Amino acid sequence: MYKRQVYIRIQLIKYVAVNVKSLKIKGKKAKEVSFILGNLSTAEKNKGLNAMADFLVNNKEEIINANKIDLQKAMEKGTSKSMLDRLALNEERIEGMANGLRQVYALPDPVGEVLGMWTRPNGLQIGQKRVPLGVIGIIYEARPNVTSDAAGLCFKAGKTFTLFFITISAAAYSSSKVKCRSMERPRNFIFL
Repeated sequence: MYKRQVYIRIQLIKYVAVNVKSLKIKGKKAKEVSFILGNLSTAEKNKGLNAMADFLVNNKEEIINANKIDLQKAMEKGTSKSMLDRLALNEERIEGMANGLRQVYALPDPVGEVLGMWTRPNGLQIGQKRVPLGVIGIIYEARPNVTSDAAGLCFKAGKTFTLFFITISAAAYSSSKVKCRSMERPRNFIFL
């Protein structure tokens, strides 16, 4: 396991070194979008989550076809059977991803929740309130379901995110790209 972790870190360092300019541009765009996303109402976020889930269900065939491309590329690289299994999508797994988005829909909106409030002796009120963090970068390997999981959680919490594909995770690129369209179409999430 240690060798794999070292390999992943080396690939990440190579990716960042080669793509610094691209990463800066994506980060800047994501930051701009974060102000819009952070101000969406709970109803707007829930509508967006449902639209994402519906897109996955309604476009299973397209996602599965894109996933076949990912699987073929991974096989050509000599990817292990266990990694191929993680990468593979079928109707049941896509339904599971859509159900995951609907489960996030059912969660309470964390944005705006007041965790505590107290008054100082001079009358000044101080409180703790949950707010969107802004931009999150997500690095992962051959698990295309992570795309929808991460999108749903970030979206509900009012955060934008950008995906970083490193060499080994590029195996999930085609199917993740199709799924990310589910976040563009309802105009409630922007994929950079």
